[in-house]
Amino acid sequence: MIVGNLQKEDLDIREIIGNGACGYVYKAIYKPTGKALALKSINAFDKGKRHQLINDLRSLHKNACPFLVEFCGALFEEGSVKVALEYMDMGSLKNIIKLAKKNPEWLPGYPLVPEAVLSKMTQQMLAGLCYLNICQKQLHRDIKPDNILVNQQGFVKLTDFGISIQLDETGQLAKSFVGTLTYMSPERMEGEKYSAKGDVWSLGLVLVEMMTGVFPYPETRGFLEMLEQIKDNESPNVPENDRFSPEIRDFIEQCLKKDPKERSSEVALLAHPWILKYTQSEANLPEYFHKLLSFN
Repeated sequence: MIVGNLQKEDLDIREIIGNGACGYVYKAIYKPTGKALALKSINAFDKGKRHQLINDLRSLHKNACPFLVEFCGALFEEGSVKVALEYMDMGSLKNIIKLAKKNPEWLPGYPLVPEAVLSKMTQQMLAGLCYLNICQKQLHRDIKPDNILVNQQGFVKLTDFGISIQLDETGQLAKSFVGTLTYMSPERMEGEKYSAKGDVWSLGLVLVEMMTGVFPYPETRGFLEMLEQIKDNESPNVPENDRFSPEIRDFIEQCLKKDPKERSSEVALLAHPWILKYTQSEANLPEYFHKLLSFN
C-alpha cells in the first residue's frame, strides 16, 4: 500500500483501462515497487468533479475493508488530479459479463454465470455494502456492473464512491438524486427519502443481468418512461424453470421489492439460503476467472 503523495516520475503510465463521468482511468506501474495501479485522471477545474473527487478521497482514505478498492495515493498535475487505486486485473463485472458471453458452451436462457460462483461473488458485494452502511454510515448510491471490480485472485470489490453520501443523524435516510438512472431504486426515482436498501435494489438488478446476460428492463427514451416501467410492471427476476434454483429467485425477489419497507437489508441477505447454500461450495473463483480469460 502506497498511501500518500505520489510523484509523477515514480509512475509509468500505460494504456487506458476505463472511462466514466469523471474522466479516464489508466493502468500505471509504481516504479519503486513494480506494483500495478489504476490511475483515475480528473479535471480539477470542474467544480462538480472536484466535489466528487473530495468524496472519493475521503471515503477511500478511511476505508480499510477487503471488499472495497484500496486507495493508494494522489498527485496534482496540470489542472487535473490523478488518484491511484488498487489495480483489479479482471476489470469490472461489465467485463465479466462480456467474457462470459463468449463461452461457446453458454446458451441464452441458461445461467450466464454459474450460481455457485455468483453466490460467492455476491457474498463479497454484500460484505462491502455492510461495511459502508454499518461501519461508515454511508450509502454507495451507484451500484452497477461498472462499479464492482474483480481480480484474478477471486476478490470482488466495490469502487467509485464519488457520489457516496453519509447517512443522516438517524443512520437511515437521505434524499438526493444522483447515480445511474437505470439501476436506481423506485423510491429514489420518485424523489422520496431512501436508505441503504436503495443499494440492495441496484444489486438485485446486477444479479439478474449476471445470470441472464441482459439488463432486465428494455431500453427507454428517458426518465419518465423508465419510471413507468418500474411502477407498472412486475419486478424482474430470472426465469422460473429448473435451470435456475428457487433460492436465487427468492434472493432476487427479496432485493427487488418495490416497497423498501418490504425489501431485505444487506445484513439479512448475508443469511439468505442462496448465500448459505454455497458458502462451503467448491466453486473456485480464481479458476472461473482464468477460464473466462481463455474466451477473450
